[in-house]
Amino acid sequence: MSRHSAHGVLVVSLLVCCCGLRAVPHRHQPGKGAKVVSQMDKEGAGVRISTKAFLTSWLVERNDAKALQSFSDQAYSNRVMLHESCAGYIKDADRRSRDGIKKGIQKFLADASSLHHAKTLNEALNLTVVLKLAQQLEGKVTNNVKEDGFLLVHSSSVDAIDLATEPEASAFLKAHLPPQGFYEAFVPLGQGMSVFLWIKEGDAWKIYHVALVCM
Repeated sequence: MSRHSAHGVLVVSLLVCCCGLRAVPHRHQPGKGAKVVSQMDKEGAGVRISTKAFLTSWLVERNDAKALQSFSDQAYSNRVMLHESCAGYIKDADRRSRDGIKKGIQKFLADASSLHHAKTLNEALNLTVVLKLAQQLEGKVTNNVKEDGFLLVHSSSVDAIDLATEPEASAFLKAHLPPQGFYEAFVPLGQGMSVFLWIKEGDAWKIYHVALVCM
């Protein structure tokens, strides 16, 4: 698959398998007070706002430079960024170069923004696709998918979640993602999806990783 269509090669039916996410029923844990839930709600709200701002800059305003500001400085040292073979945005020789990784991210953003001419975020996102995924991940979704058009899930690197299909990429992410947790934003573009991993950087939420699932 060409690089220019890679942003739309994520398939809902593969996301649960390849990203290690599965529907988990909610279990009440005695002794776990409302403070934990409140903190999660606060964090989730922050990631939701950050995701909407990023997507609006990227897909509606088509301002790639502004969208790039949503990426963590650590993302440019993430040598498994857009690691999937179908992506083709970052050459293997450039994966230890911050500049090479940054240029790959810029290519990815430019490809998607050039294909979308939506006036609103709702026009840019395929709600039908993401609602199907929300059904599979019932119990893990932290936002109002119908209202937002994308799906947020809170995860932890200590959960042994398979975040990548290749062992090297999976091991790298597990070693570098914060143990206190991160958020995955599933963004439906066309008939596919892109997955953005958000981490806390100071007082802000920033994108550390972008994942694609290849057909």
